Amino acid sequence: MEFNTYFQSYKNYFWQWEEDATILTIPKESTIAYSEFIRDVFEHLSPQGLPAFGSLLLAIIATNTNGIQSLHFINNQLKESDKAGEDTRLLYDAFYFLEMLSTIPAEYKTGKKRILLFQAIFEDSHNSISAKTSKLIYNAYLLNKHKQSDLLVPAEFSLSAFYRDFRALSLLKQKFDRTDAILDKIIALPEIPEALTLIDSDKQDDPVEKDFIDELMKDNKTIHVGSLVKRIWSGLNIPANTALPSQQPLGGVSDLTNKGDFDKLLISEFANDELIFLSRLANNEALYIQREVPPAADKLHRVLLIDVSLKNWGTPKTIAFATMLAIARHPKTTAECSVYAVGNACYPVSIDSKNELIEGLQLLEGSMHAANGLTAFFKEYPSDKNREVFFITEASTLKQAAMLKVATEYHASIHYWIHTDAEGGIDVYKKQQNSKRHIQHIQLPLEELWTKKVQQIPVGQSAEKVIKQYPILFRKYSNSKKILSTSDGEIFHLTRDKALFRLYDKSAKKYERGWDLVLPDLPFIADEFEMGLLKNGEYVLLLFKSQNRELIVWNSTTGVKKSILFNEWKSSLSSIFVYHDQCFYYLSSNGNWEINLEGVIKLNTTLGWKMAEHRRIDIKLLSEQKTNTQAVFKNIHTIFINEADALVFNVHSLLLNPGGHAKFAQTTKLNTIIEADKVSDTEFVFKDGSSIKINRNGMFILMSSNHAIPYIFIPSVLDASLGLATEEHFAGNEYYYKDAVDNSIQKMSTSVFFQKYINGFIHTIQANGVRN
Repeated sequence: MEFNTYFQSYKNYFWQWEEDATILTIPKESTIAYSEFIRDVFEHLSPQGLPAFGSLLLAIIATNTNGIQSLHFINNQLKESDKAGEDTRLLYDAFYFLEMLSTIPAEYKTGKKRILLFQAIFEDSHNSISAKTSKLIYNAYLLNKHKQSDLLVPAEFSLSAFYRDFRALSLLKQKFDRTDAILDKIIALPEIPEALTLIDSDKQDDPVEKDFIDELMKDNKTIHVGSLVKRIWSGLNIPANTALPSQQPLGGVSDLTNKGDFDKLLISEFANDELIFLSRLANNEALYIQREVPPAADKLHRVLLIDVSLKNWGTPKTIAFATMLAIARHPKTTAECSVYAVGNACYPVSIDSKNELIEGLQLLEGSMHAANGLTAFFKEYPSDKNREVFFITEASTLKQAAMLKVATEYHASIHYWIHTDAEGGIDVYKKQQNSKRHIQHIQLPLEELWTKKVQQIPVGQSAEKVIKQYPILFRKYSNSKKILSTSDGEIFHLTRDKALFRLYDKSAKKYERGWDLVLPDLPFIADEFEMGLLKNGEYVLLLFKSQNRELIVWNSTTGVKKSILFNEWKSSLSSIFVYHDQCFYYLSSNGNWEINLEGVIKLNTTLGWKMAEHRRIDIKLLSEQKTNTQAVFKNIHTIFINEADALVFNVHSLLLNPGGHAKFAQTTKLNTIIEADKVSDTEFVFKDGSSIKINRNGMFILMSSNHAIPYIFIPSVLDASLGLATEEHFAGNEYYYKDAVDNSIQKMSTSVFFQKYINGFIHTIQANGVRN
């Protein structure tokens, strides 16, 4: 590609040069990037081949601070100007990928990790330029050739330029169907759809090391590394102890001499008679033993160098780190170990904790080999006879000319060469004079080690007993039994399905925010309720069932509850429970009783009936203000996938309407392609093991047999815009949005959520289910 063609701007397009080609901007919108940043990106991307300039700019826009707004602006401009012509699908797929890219965690949108992100997505991308031509373009950019006058003047729009910029991005949608796929490539973790089975380890392992490896296996970021360590321990043939050998065996005799202390006399001298013995001593003829010098206590210091260059990304790097841990953290090793990552430079890696190991796993270099890093290490740390060096890399990197040169130059300093590959192979070579000797091959059964034990909510068990906290709010509907408030203004309501809800935002208007599920499974449908606020900020709920006079005082914050019998209770035409000054009171025409939080009941003579009247008025006003409800359907008879590849509940299909809103709407497409079995009134199970559980308070929980897909929460509200959520992402109607304290729930567009999670759930069933 010619230099002019690559940097040419066009009239009425989404980008243009400004300020003498020092700034790239979106016309009438915002800045894309400055020339210094473009130069840095070119420097790191040119070795693998540059993408189309427009494709790169769109990726930069998507990862800018205001990326999603800029993408919407560009999308609308292109649609209005009809730049895509009839190929709207191309535009849709490209912006689908860009919107997904904009939801990448913020740490990957700045600094070095942002460059790594671009390297990951554009590696071997469609229509990318050869590395040789990319280098020429980069060098020309350094010489400011892009500032020549003919490039600063936009040319007439070219449809070929549009296809060049957007085709690559539309194809990336197929390559990366979710953000996790991009992150997996960046942090070099292989995409394993299932969690891991623990491998039996030696029972004599050091418990400290065992605990550390077990800790790694409990974290999704280190589970792939941790699951390999114990298997490598059992097979790797490298000495765990590395004391320097002595020249002679301990306790040996190094010499016989005619001088020495009497205690060193050769024992045969004592066999002579006294005169001969004394004569030999006087004439220095007696023989003395000269003992050897004890062996040195010095230990070899082990240094493990891990290649983090481009060829070693992915599975080879995961195995490399597992091999490093198997050597450095072996339960029986007494050697002191240091770890370094080598690529373009040399970086120390700490392995004292899980978080430090994660930081090491995220060290990646865009270089093709680690020659520069190895050179930097040996220059900073010259050869030492008390040091043993291991170099762990992917075998093909050693074919690079620069690596061959470094390997030859520092051959004497590297004692072990360990090669890993993507199929789970580990080959160990040991230095032998001027060559290397292959001493071992290990083949790790990755499929076995990275196979997940299926862990599902048991069939027939309610979701409420397993899901402790919902990442989404509920819609209030007509099953509400009573609405209450506390002294701090918080509003609660109890349902006939035995659940307690709290209005998520008490300051919001009636239709703005939903209800948070506080207690999902109350013990019974009570006749009377009351809520109170403790001095420490905790909420307590009183439940009373007149049929058996059972009274429960339940701390909804801590979960602690006390159950007592209210034998003093008598039926009354006018009665009420109220909360006042850290106690509950029962006020009636038959008498007043005080019930403290310890469950002690005693007669009350101080609190008057006037408080009961005030409480009744408050509850009445509250009920009138919060009467907004929505139709919820919970009597589900059948769930199936229809001919349009949509989930259908009875006759209502879950769909994404043209306005981009998710909703349940009645459908005429009722041909059953794959149907779920009805296990109970609240659970349906598909043949592949995927299930849908029904919370009768107004929520569907989709649980896929593919454990890469998290639980999906969908309100069961008819003919209204819905919110959709997983434990990490939210999309749709803000009414259902539940802010996480740690900001762990990120927002994404409804179309991206639908494609990633809902369609992913359906496709899993279609791929593994039995069709009707």
